Amino acid sequence: IKGYYNFKNKSVTSICNQLCNDYSIPKGTFPEVSTKITKVFIGVSLYDIIMHCYTEASKVNSKKYMCVFEKGKVSVIEKGINALSISFEEANNLIDTSYSESIENMVNKVVVVDDNGSKKAHYYKQNEIDLYGLFQEVIRESEDKDNKVEAESKLKGIDRTCSLSGFGDTTCKVGYQVTVKDTNTNMLGLFYIDTDKHTWRGGTYKIDLSLNFKNIMHEVQAGSDESSSSSSSSSSNSGNSGNSSKVDK
Repeated sequence: IKGYYNFKNKSVTSICNQLCNDYSIPKGTFPEVSTKITKVFIGVSLYDIIMHCYTEASKVNSKKYMCVFEKGKVSVIEKGINALSISFEEANNLIDTSYSESIENMVNKVVVVDDNGSKKAHYYKQNEIDLYGLFQEVIRESEDKDNKVEAESKLKGIDRTCSLSGFGDTTCKVGYQVTVKDTNTNMLGLFYIDTDKHTWRGGTYKIDLSLNFKNIMHEVQAGSDESSSSSSSSSSNSGNSGNSSKVDK
């Protein structure tokens, strides 16, 4: 579902509640954060709007958030704060594991430029540049944001991911931490669950987990900073009211 909104200094929680109300989506819980959002979203999915709001909140409080659908309701949870009592161990409840590394999403240097394209600052990780080469991203200087925080949030190292198959447990779900002990792949310690798949077949309950070494959030940047000249309300209605000449304009 894609909508159009013009939010002005509106709280993240109230935005999430409005999206659910406008589209009759069952509401779960949304963490209270101090961040206020001023943004225009045109043709942006409701998921991206929600995750953009909590991405902005994460830049301030460094917490990681995830949008989930639980018990028929949409909620946002804080990732990585709950650890499962169960652990997966070889020769016990662990069936198989795999491990991989990728530099596809690596960013080891961020350059800040002004509107004329002149460099104002740069932030980098020299050790990663020496090891893997230069992976650079450029951002525009902004008076409304902390450019250093913005740039450093773009720096991203090597992605290390792993997965496991084991005998099932209903408490295993995304956003939780789980302990794994497998000397064959050297997967030893605490990992973060990115996805979970539960399968019941032939009297056997099996679980497949995608795991991460880091508590990583799906960060979303969406919408426009330009204010709508045709609307003076604090937030426009969703696409359900498409007959408004101002909104059409």
